[in-house]
Amino acid sequence: MEDDEKNIQEIANWTPDVIVDLVGEIAWPVVILIIAWRFKESIASGVRNFFDRNNPTEVSVSTSGVTAKFEASKQTDSAKILKPIDPLPEGQDVESIRQLHTERSTKFSLELLKNVQEHVAKLDINDQEKIELLSIEVSLLQANLHYIEITTVLFLSQYNLFNKFFYPQNIVKQEDIESYFKEVKALNEEGYEEWDVEKYLAYPLSANLIEEHEEGYRLTSLGTSYVIHVRNHPGFLDYLAQI
Repeated sequence: MEDDEKNIQEIANWTPDVIVDLVGEIAWPVVILIIAWRFKESIASGVRNFFDRNNPTEVSVSTSGVTAKFEASKQTDSAKILKPIDPLPEGQDVESIRQLHTERSTKFSLELLKNVQEHVAKLDINDQEKIELLSIEVSLLQANLHYIEITTVLFLSQYNLFNKFFYPQNIVKQEDIESYFKEVKALNEEGYEEWDVEKYLAYPLSANLIEEHEEGYRLTSLGTSYVIHVRNHPGFLDYLAQI
């Protein structure tokens, strides 16, 4: 019991960077699926700890220009958005997978593997049903990793643009976005110094939250899903840059 508590505590301390490495490096998705499903609550706790440690400022419309500029610069230098795991990445044949497992296995990972195998063995379903169940779980985990990554970079005003103007009609004309940006910039001139509407839309476009459509823009499936996710989990709003 003490060892189990220790293992769970270790996982609870994972940061999103660790989780991203895990998702990106483990060779075959089923392994990720099982781990994600078995320890999803602990992973979620680790993600919350990441936000607590890495949200350096709380900003508002009335905040100092220095803070606002810092928050704005974070988006300019934003990290790349996560990409879903390919069905079978190049070079990930069975022998390559086994070689990676041999190279990367540790005492701790083998302890986790034993716990996972014992847990999965107790499920009263066949192997195909287990794979289907775990596949759904890992897709939800990947989606949440995308939402977390976006939340560390997106501005509250950009989310409000998506939430109030795009959703649910999903199409906004260029001139309406320009008008909206002027209002946002007027409330925080220092934060948006040297910004124009093209720069304001650069991150949402590169992150695949919105896309060009006719004479304006529309939300992508990721953008729509993100809006719905934040509506269902309003605590995410606290971690958006408040500019």
